[in-house]
Amino acid sequence: RYKLLQRNNSNDSYASLSPLQRSDSNASLSPLSPLQRSNSNVSLSSILPENNKFDFKAQISEDEPVRPHTLPAWRDVIMAFTKNNYEKAIEGLELYAQSDAKEAYLAKYYAGKLLYEGHLGVPKDEFKALIYLREAADHLSASSYNNYTPMAQYLYADVCLKGGLYDRENGIRYLEMAVRASEKDALFLYGTILWNGEHGLQINSAKAKEMFKLSKSRGNEKADEMLKRIEEN
Repeated sequence: RYKLLQRNNSNDSYASLSPLQRSDSNASLSPLSPLQRSNSNVSLSSILPENNKFDFKAQISEDEPVRPHTLPAWRDVIMAFTKNNYEKAIEGLELYAQSDAKEAYLAKYYAGKLLYEGHLGVPKDEFKALIYLREAADHLSASSYNNYTPMAQYLYADVCLKGGLYDRENGIRYLEMAVRASEKDALFLYGTILWNGEHGLQINSAKAKEMFKLSKSRGNEKADEMLKRIEEN
């Protein structure tokens, strides 16, 4: 049964369905088990945009699909985030993160990011951030909404290696996943670790420079600065 909700100054109509009635293209995207995820053969490089950048604002669609009545409009969640209304944004992101909407894993990534960093209206919660980021990092799909996966892998690794809940094994593992996908921040972090010989890895200056150069080519200014300092010395 549909209920049409008319929006002011717009010709768009939104239909509200109960979870049991939904049968559209946004049907359940059940997450894989950790074992299934680890055995996935999906190539990360095949789903990345050429510049390895994910445009969060671009996910605002003119004609949003049918949503369960409990979810706010994705457009409103995006606008709250881009306008730094983080308290409203995290509320919407967590609702999507716990749903079966196609934006669920993108929402997990941004919810994890906000919770790890902590913002006005969003208290820092590293434990919950790790849960969201791990789920986003493990989600492999050729979906247009999935270009954030290497970013999630990098951020999850960053939390594991730099946060209060230190996890060296998963930190290096997920960092190397993001490096294989040429995620620019992951390349820089990996290069830094190799340059300094951190987290149980031996110093490898040649490989570190290679990582910095790749990171620079992807647009990371920190990598450019690092290479200049290396050349000066």
